[in-house]
Amino acid sequence: MSNNNKRNSTQKFWNSIAFLIFFIILGIVVFSAILMIFSIKRGLYSQQILKSNLQKQGDLVYKKETNRVSFENLTPTLIPFIISSSFDTSSPNDELNTVRIHNARLVKGYKGQAIYISADSKKSGEFLNNLLINKTISGNFSLSLWANRLNRGNVALVSNTNSYDGGFALVSGDNGEIYCRTSDGQTFKDTYTDYEGGYLAPGSGWHYITIVMKSGNCEIYVDGVNKTFYKINHNDIKLSGSPLILGGWDSHLYQGYLDEIELNNYALTPLEVKRKYDGFSPYSAPPP
Repeated sequence: MSNNNKRNSTQKFWNSIAFLIFFIILGIVVFSAILMIFSIKRGLYSQQILKSNLQKQGDLVYKKETNRVSFENLTPTLIPFIISSSFDTSSPNDELNTVRIHNARLVKGYKGQAIYISADSKKSGEFLNNLLINKTISGNFSLSLWANRLNRGNVALVSNTNSYDGGFALVSGDNGEIYCRTSDGQTFKDTYTDYEGGYLAPGSGWHYITIVMKSGNCEIYVDGVNKTFYKINHNDIKLSGSPLILGGWDSHLYQGYLDEIELNNYALTPLEVKRKYDGFSPYSAPPP
C-alpha cells in the first residue's frame, strides 16, 4: 500500500472518530437540554400543586375560624365576638353599642356615623365592660377600625395605657407610621410599620387599621395588607386597670374621625382581615 493510501486511510479513520465524538457530544447536549426542560416543567408543576394545597389549607383554616354562612364547613367553630361600635345607634345616656361618648361629636363617618375627637382629653370615647376588655387584651385579640387622622405628632387612637402602667395602645407617629404598643408596667414595647409609608398621615383620608395579636406577636394591617416592618415579642404585657379609651392621653391626643371599631378575643387570619376590609364600600364623600 502506498504512503498516500495509508494517509487517506488514517485520515478517514480519524474523521470517523471525530464525527462519532461530535455526535456523542451533540447527543449529550440535547439530552441535557431535554432533561433541564423536563425538570423546570416538573418544578413549576410542583409549585402549582404546593400553592394549590396551601390555598386549600388556608381556606380550611379560615372556614374553621369563622361563623359566616358563606364560609362554613360541616362543623363550624363559632368565634366569640367581644365588642363593636359603628356609632350608628344611640341611647339617652350617650352609650353607642359598647362605647360611652364623653362630650365628643357624632358626625358622618366612613359608614353611617363616626365619632369626631378634637385632641381634647375631656372629649373622648370609653369602652364599657372594662374587666373583660383588659383580660382580652392580655391574650390573643384583634382590633379593627376606620380612621381619618387630622393632627400631627404622636397620637393614640385607642389605648388603656400611658406607655408605663401596663396595657395596650394603637399609636400613630408624626409620619403616619403605626405602632402596636404594650406595656409591662415599667416601660413599653413597640411593633411598628415602616416610616416611609405614611399609612395614617394627617389629611390622608380614611384607612382601615387592624391590629392582630397572637401568642405575643403583633401584626399591623393597613387597608387589608400586612405592613408590619419591625417585630418584638409582647408576652410580658401587664393587665391594666384603666379603661380602653378612644382619643389618647395627655401627650398623645388624637384629632380626627374613628368608625366601625371591632375588638375580637381571637387573632384574625390574614384572609379574614382582607375580607373585612373588602366588605366595606368605597368612601366617596369628604368628612364634615
